[in-house]
Amino acid sequence: MVGQFRQSVFGRLGGYDDVNDADRLGRDPAMRWIVGGKAIERQAASTSQMGRFETEHLVSDENFAALTELSGIWIERVHDRLLLCMQSSGTGNCINALALPAATGTPCLMLVTMRGEAGETNPWQVPMGRAVRPVLEAMKVACFEARTSDQVGVLFEQAATLAFGEGRAAAVLIEQGVLGVKRFNE
Repeated sequence: MVGQFRQSVFGRLGGYDDVNDADRLGRDPAMRWIVGGKAIERQAASTSQMGRFETEHLVSDENFAALTELSGIWIERVHDRLLLCMQSSGTGNCINALALPAATGTPCLMLVTMRGEAGETNPWQVPMGRAVRPVLEAMKVACFEARTSDQVGVLFEQAATLAFGEGRAAAVLIEQGVLGVKRFNE
């Protein structure tokens, strides 16, 4: 059951919303190592096995309550405030994980350095750069935009107060001009 739980959690973190891809994920070498045990040599749980695990075990009232407390327990072990730092292009990869603070009231403080704004020379950065704020706000993340270096500390303090004082998700988005525009050929 521990292996199936690992497969369920890491599948979600990998961007798979449900167990429909469990057969393919069960053959993935990285997933097999995460699951451990016999899965390392053969295959992790199949779609039908994962479906039964999630509908029979994972969603029981007792287990659901434990899952909502899991991040809080982990944070208590750290004994400090946590910070997630990423570039704007990484925002699209964490949408599933952002459902946790929205659903459980877990504090989440983020510092996001933006790409894809004025002066961007890498065309692949532009769409996600435009989407960061709307995507975060759709996940109930309060956004603070730092347009100058003087604003970063002030806005970071405001975001931290909101995140840790009210148990919410908050992000400071540092505009690309604050850190300087990275050239595509660099």
